Amino acid sequence: MQRTQRRRAHATRRAFLGSLGLAAAGLGAASQSSAATDTASGPDSTGQFVVEQGDQCVPVVPLSGDVPVEERYGWAVEGADFSATGLVDLQRPDTSILFLYDGPSGLSLVVVHEKYGDGTDGGSATFEFAGLPPDGEWVVRDDYYDGESNFDQWTRDGTEATVDWTWADSRTDGGAFRGLGTDPDLEIRIDPSYNDEAALSGEYYDGELTDWEVLSESADGPTRTALALDEPVVVRRGTCSNDGTSGNADDSEDSDRTTERSDDSEGSDGDADDESVGERQDTAGSDSADEDAEGDREDDDHPGKGMGHVRGRGKGHENGQGKGHERHGDDRDDESEQKRGGEDEGNGRGKNRGRGNGRWKGKNPGSGHGNGGGRSG
Repeated sequence: MQRTQRRRAHATRRAFLGSLGLAAAGLGAASQSSAATDTASGPDSTGQFVVEQGDQCVPVVPLSGDVPVEERYGWAVEGADFSATGLVDLQRPDTSILFLYDGPSGLSLVVVHEKYGDGTDGGSATFEFAGLPPDGEWVVRDDYYDGESNFDQWTRDGTEATVDWTWADSRTDGGAFRGLGTDPDLEIRIDPSYNDEAALSGEYYDGELTDWEVLSESADGPTRTALALDEPVVVRRGTCSNDGTSGNADDSEDSDRTTERSDDSEGSDGDADDESVGERQDTAGSDSADEDAEGDREDDDHPGKGMGHVRGRGKGHENGQGKGHERHGDDRDDESEQKRGGEDEGNGRGKNRGRGNGRWKGKNPGSGHGNGGGRSG
């Protein structure tokens, strides 16, 4: 019987330990799965971005695709006429577009001027870039090739770059800069010069652009936000303020709330201070009464022989400039009356600044017996 019970107990223990092992294995598998997911999430697939121009702030979601940005752009393919043939679906006549593209090789900033094959007159533009990630590169330069018709000029110095574009009718210019996703503090400034303000304006082609737009991915396709042609923009990682501008939308409301709090507090501060002073003066009497009782207990055996209360050298409470509530008479036989009017015999200064030269110094507001004049403390 005992052997059977031991076997059952042993089996139960093994089952319990086995269940612990399975639970631990499950947690380990879940941890490994989570780690694999985190590892798979690269820097290009996370983060929020905005485009700012003046007081306008536009949240931007990168366009995404399963091909590198070079292939999506379609500049280097045969028969492309050195134009962005892979982005025709996003292009508009006489319009410059700006967007982010998240592909398998990383996050890119993409610029395209004009619409390919639309019969437009061409044009010119100059962009000055600042804040480019030093490890990034121009993986698409539209145009950059050996030939007499290549008039575009590309220069770069560290985090800064300048591009002068000019293009013929029905063609495009632009570029793609890849390597933005690895920069946690991404902030790129673009200073544009279109049409007559561009460096190559009128030298080769005379067409003009009329619009500049920033694109953002959405469930229904890219959304478009108009930008001014003559103002710089900033592309950065982050979010806009609550009202969609780059400023703080809550400043005025916070200021109003602060003013209200300030007005309310000023309206009550004086009364509150007066009340607190009054309370201190009112409670001074009760404090003195308590101390008198203690002094009386100590000096009952030898009335008038003490050196005054232990706190009899204080200067009294603040604002105590009153002349005292009452004067006590010369009834020396009434010891209780004397004690109410004074604390001990002697010349010590009382708690409430009563300065008496008589037998009993005024502890409570008022003068003691004799010629002393008491001031409430």
